[in-house]
Amino acid sequence: MISIKAEMSNAKMRKFSRLFGETSNQALVRVGVNTAKMAAVLTQPEGKSKKKIIKSINSGATRNIAALPAKTFNYFTQKKPPAFPFYGKWVRLDNSQILRGPGEIYNFVEKHRNNKGRVKSLPRGQRAICKTGDMDKAMTARRKLAGVSKGSWLGAGKSLARKSRGANPETVGKNYMAWAQKHADKGTAKFRRAIIGKSYALLISKAIATKDTRFFSRQAAKEAIEKAFKTTLNWYRREVKRRLA
Repeated sequence: MISIKAEMSNAKMRKFSRLFGETSNQALVRVGVNTAKMAAVLTQPEGKSKKKIIKSINSGATRNIAALPAKTFNYFTQKKPPAFPFYGKWVRLDNSQILRGPGEIYNFVEKHRNNKGRVKSLPRGQRAICKTGDMDKAMTARRKLAGVSKGSWLGAGKSLARKSRGANPETVGKNYMAWAQKHADKGTAKFRRAIIGKSYALLISKAIATKDTRFFSRQAAKEAIEKAFKTTLNWYRREVKRRLA
């Protein structure tokens, strides 16, 4: 389980929420819901579009791995010693470069991510080969993992949105990353109203992958909160201006 904590510490937000007719607690609920939506976007691979995310996952996997038909794979791995021509240059393969099964493919890809969660491009001598069928299975599992991770944050946002009141309550729209919302049950939220001290919203993801900082880092959590404050403040400004027009 991983969580994001948001507190109300923005004087401008309190000012505009009052002008709009809402309490700072309601403003914090809005910030929390927008934080959840942004966390879903920033979870690796970044983005909202399912098509874009699938393309990113496939690109990361094939960057350092050549997927071959089973007969071709067997031909190269049965050579003495095993070797494969990456971009026209023969490379001798050790056991770590011959990936047998979806699990080994997944582990190879994850091993070579940088601190931003992106797959590094390896020299030819460090690349690997696998069977096309195994690659397809590995990518299917990885795409599902991305949907679960992103959907968990949307679930946390939907949970918190139940506490949004007024004529224009904050929501996670049913069409917002709808493809990932089927995993919304992997997320929840808590809201603490403080009499003394600061109220806070706690967004909780129960998706296993979000525990891995390569998929969702502390920096991503901080960025999600900062962008949510900006989005919410701009929304209040527009609404106040519209009402006063």
